[in-house]
Order: sequence, then structure tokens, then C-alpha cells
Amino acid sequence: MATLEISAQGQFGQVGDLLGYQVANNDPRRDDFDWDSVTIDLRRCEFVYPAAVLWCTIYALLVVRQDIPCTLLAPWNTGATSHLNRLGLFETLENAGVKVDSLGMPSQSQGNLLLPLTRLRTVSQVEELAVTLEDNLRLSKLSSANLYDHVNMVFAELANNAVEHANSPIDAYGYVQYYDFVGYPRFVCAIADGGIGIRASLVKNPDHRGMVQNDGQAIEYALEENISVHGHTRGLGLSHIVEFVLPPNRELNINSGNGFLHTARGRPTPGTSRWANLFPGTSAFINIPA
Repeated sequence: MATLEISAQGQFGQVGDLLGYQVANNDPRRDDFDWDSVTIDLRRCEFVYPAAVLWCTIYALLVVRQDIPCTLLAPWNTGATSHLNRLGLFETLENAGVKVDSLGMPSQSQGNLLLPLTRLRTVSQVEELAVTLEDNLRLSKLSSANLYDHVNMVFAELANNAVEHANSPIDAYGYVQYYDFVGYPRFVCAIADGGIGIRASLVKNPDHRGMVQNDGQAIEYALEENISVHGHTRGLGLSHIVEFVLPPNRELNINSGNGFLHTARGRPTPGTSRWANLFPGTSAFINIPA
């Protein structure tokens, strides 16, 4: 019986931290993804960061959608496992049919969870969640009120982009949390989908065909003004998201297909993106210092 075993260790930041051969040609969106089972092994992880949480979510859900058994082995590190449990990762995967070995670890309070890992299906649902998030932010009293508006807008823009443009068979997923690691408090907005990716979404529009040659270029192009504007909602597109990264120490990270882009200095210049291990769909998260 052929099992695909994908292992992470240490500080698992994103899919690029995995060994390339493990995910190079193993796209669970494809009909020829023909493994008998898949195991995602996080046992040696000391911490799993937002982009990696998103990858675990999307990859596992795409696998079980293919009617292939999937198992996630939680970290031996009790703090890391408790963190993932509290985010809602284990419950999300188990509800979809993924087997999770969480070592019986209960969730513990680690940071302020403002919106747990949630399935995002429609624009109207995103709008309702944005209202809930705004209420939770104001009740939390974690920072100034004007920053709450920024956090809420970032979540809504990223979530709307995923819902409207991804064509994801498993919808999209996202969460918002406040962290304070070693005196560096910040809000994290994290969104991902298992859809066609930014490049495929762009080239569906004849105006954008021929403008991108690879996934990295597609990310850069999508961040340009008016490229990814929503057709019929209040969304302003990914370009608007970049404006939130202009202040110092704000970070934007995007994975789509084999493209990866990180920027903490506002609008990226051509060539900023780089090749990365495959993310089957698109993920994005923003760090906003509190």
C-alpha cells in the first residue's frame, strides 16, 4: 500500500520548509493523485506558523475529497499541539474525515483568538463574519480602535478574494488571532483556499493573458492597482491590501501554486517573488503590529 508521508520539523513556517520531493508532483487537486493514503507528520514541530497551518488545512481537505485516507500527526511539543487545537485545526479536519492524532491534548489559552479557523463559502457570510470580528476586536481592547478597522478590512479583503476568485472545491478557510511573542504583539489575518491559483484566475480574463509567465509573476501582477478588483462587491482587490503593508513592520506573505512572495515594505517591485514548493491553491496572511 503506497503512503505519501510528508514530514515537517522545527519551526514550520510554510510549505517551502518541506522537502521538495514530498510535494513536488503531489497535487491533491489532480485526478492522477493516486496515493492509497497520506500522512502529514508534524510530530517534530516546535511551532506551526500561520502559512503552515493554512497548508495543513487545505492539503488534508483536498486529499480526503479524493476519497483517500489522510492522517495528521500532531506535534509532540505540547504547546504547539495546544495552539493548533485552540485554532480549530483539529476539529476542522476531523469534521471533514481526516484522522487526527492529537495525543489527547486539550486546548489551552495561547494568545487571543478573535476568529477561529472558519470555512468561508459566500460573500454574504464573509460580511457577517467581518461584523463578528469587529465586535470581538472592540471587546478585546487589545489595541487602538483605528487599528481594529485595519484588521477587519484586511480580513474582509482577503476572504472576499478567496471566495470570489478561487473556484475552490473545498471553499476557503481563515482565522484571525492576536499574538504577543517576546514583546512583539501583532494581529495575524490568515486566509487560504484549494482553488485554481492566482495565475489561472488571472488568465481567465483576456485582458490579463500573456502578462504572466509563472506563478510568482502572477502574484506580483495581481498586487498591481485594479487588477484583482471584485466585480460586484465592495472589495478593492489585492492592491488595496498592499497599502496596509506600507507602515513599518507590517508583513504580507502569499503562496500560490509554485509562487511565493513576502513583502514588509509596501508594494513589491518586479522580481520580488520566488519559486517555492507547491501550494495547491492560494494562501495569504498579514502580520499587523499592535
